[in-house]
Amino acid sequence: MKTTIFYSILLPAFATIFSACHKDDSKPPVDTRFPLPRITKDTTGDSIISGKNPSTFLGKFVVDLYYGADVKP
Repeated sequence: MKTTIFYSILLPAFATIFSACHKDDSKPPVDTRFPLPRITKDTTGDSIISGKNPSTFLGKFVVDLYYGADVKP
């Protein structure tokens, strides 16, 4: 009686373990990231365009890569 109960618990446990394991030979997905620009405002430039003399406006921006050195253009 005890062996019947033992095997009735052991058999589904082994079936679950072996059915949950499988080998997947597929390749990992391709890295779809591409170089994105990151544009930030430089604080050393002007923040306001003058209405009287707009030609003196000196705006500065810093253009960098969003992913840094990870994804090159």
